[in-house]
Amino acid sequence: MKKIGLALGGGGAKGMAHLGILRVLEKEGIPISAIAGTSVGALVGGAYALKPDVEMWITRFLEYFKSIGFKQLGEKSLAKEPSTLLKILDEGLVNIPSLVKSFFNLRRMEGIMGSLIPRVNIEDLQIPFAAISCDILTGKEVVFKKGPLRMAIDASSTVPGIWPALEYEGMFLMDGGTLDNVPVDVVRELGAEKVIAVDVRPNLWQTSAPKNRFETYVRVIDIQQYYLAQPQLDKANLAIRPELTPIPWADFRTAKICIALGEKAARVHLKEIKTLLE
Repeated sequence: MKKIGLALGGGGAKGMAHLGILRVLEKEGIPISAIAGTSVGALVGGAYALKPDVEMWITRFLEYFKSIGFKQLGEKSLAKEPSTLLKILDEGLVNIPSLVKSFFNLRRMEGIMGSLIPRVNIEDLQIPFAAISCDILTGKEVVFKKGPLRMAIDASSTVPGIWPALEYEGMFLMDGGTLDNVPVDVVRELGAEKVIAVDVRPNLWQTSAPKNRFETYVRVIDIQQYYLAQPQLDKANLAIRPELTPIPWADFRTAKICIALGEKAARVHLKEIKTLLE
């Protein structure tokens, strides 16, 4: 039986689709031998590598998105108005000083990790795991295969301008999607013989124009990451792209929908996935 690895891409709230992919793989008894993730892919992948129990993680993520702590993450009115965060960010983009550091402070980011991820080291996880980040001082990719799991996920998911850069060993670390949004090569380095890449970014072609400055900013990043990710996706044995185009980048109220769309995509490719084991 071939060792199957997962390369889980970044994409904000859309990344909850990774849980749907994992749910299908777990139900079908398909073992995962290695996981590499970027941004939200690092969060979901790191959680699953810690404890391979997708139903437990689905419950924990959904409970967290309903919690007071999440609503205090700059989205106090999220339950009533899902576009609140987008409005905050859109208005902030015209205020140049607000972009000097970030919209949210690192303490709040640490609060997310504390609510979901215990203090453990990557080398102690049940499944070999790596998180991808970028040092904005050197412009080089930084791959975390050992050390504190929380720190690695933080470093991989600090979206430029939204979260502050994470200072670590002389580096200023930001979202790994800057360089490697779907880390196929890295999961092979972890020992995977066959790689399933999951890309949760939207399709390149869109039928409607961005509605505000922040959506324009996200759209530009989507285009850049589409072309950056393509060489990695071409190296995967199987690339899965759930249909997530209508899902807003920052609306985690859509988590259940994203999970279902991830399941649907995995089911479509199930025969191909099982073939990879041979």
